[in-house]
This record gives sequence, structure tokens and C-alpha cells, in this order.
Amino acid sequence: MAAFVIVVAGMRAAEPILVPLLFAVFLVVMGVLSVGIGFVLIIGTSLDDFSDAIPRYQILLTQKMAPIHQGIEGLGFQLNKDGLLKSIDPGASMKLVAQLLSGLGTALTNSFLIFLTVVFILLEASNFRQKIRIAFGDQSHPFAQYHKIGNAINHYLAIKTVVSLGTGVLVAIWVGALDVDFPLTWG
Repeated sequence: MAAFVIVVAGMRAAEPILVPLLFAVFLVVMGVLSVGIGFVLIIGTSLDDFSDAIPRYQILLTQKMAPIHQGIEGLGFQLNKDGLLKSIDPGASMKLVAQLLSGLGTALTNSFLIFLTVVFILLEASNFRQKIRIAFGDQSHPFAQYHKIGNAINHYLAIKTVVSLGTGVLVAIWVGALDVDFPLTWG
């Protein structure tokens, strides 16, 4: 009980520092979770729509393969049309989609953890100079170069993020204008 009282007293004393920091961390975590959930919803919806559209794609593929089949037979080769169509089995397509979903889930989990780690590293980078000063005193003149490098990296990441986001939006618009299915997935 005494330890609890000491911890609470310490938290009360650190309240002016602790509350804004915890609120900032909370906002970052909620923002990252929102973006991650939005991304998963978009991909999940697209994959669900794709699995619903597999029969339509099966028919389209059969129609597209008919001229190829005729061309191969025109060259004198005999093909078993039923065997060829059985090789394009909707069940196999569903297995492929299931494997894709499983792999995508693993990739999204790993990507989310990496993204979260990078966000926290970048949040800590802004306080790095203060931590160096506290650790080594005012002899941080050589660390001014590190500060410039850190700012340059943050600037590069900001530009890279904006360019990648712009590219994704333009590709989604372009693919949507071409009437390709699932433009958000392609973008």
C-alpha cells in the first residue's frame, strides 16, 4: 500500500509533464490504429468483393481463352477443353484467395508493428538533442551535425510520404477512370 501511495504521489508531482506526454502518445496510437484499421477495411472489402466476383471472372476467362484454344487447335494441336477449364477451377481460386488473405494478414501485422516502431522512433528523435545534452553536458557541439542529419531525415520522410500518398491517389483515380475493378486496392 505504501508503494502505491509513493507511486501516486510521484505521478501527481509529474502531472504537468506526464499528462501532455501521455495524451500525445494516446493520440499517436489512436491515429496509427485508425489508419491501420482503415487500411485493413479497404483491403478486406476489396478481397471480399474479389471473392464474390470470382464466378464472373471465371466466365470472362473462359470467353478470353476460347480464341486461344481455337488458335492452338488451328495449329494442329489437340486440347481437351474440359480439362483446360477444370484447371481453372473456382475452388482453386478460392484456395488462392484464402492463402492470399492469410499471407496478407501476416504481412499487415508485421507492417503495423514496423510502422508503430518507426512512429515511436520518430517521436523520440525530436527529444534526442535534449537527451544528449543531459547525458554529456554542454559538450554537445559535435552533436549539432547529428541534429542536422535527423532534421534532414525527417524532411525526407515527410516528402516521401506526401509523394507516395499523391502517387497512390493518382493511380487510384486513373485506374478508376479506366474502369478497372478495385481501384482503391491498386492505388
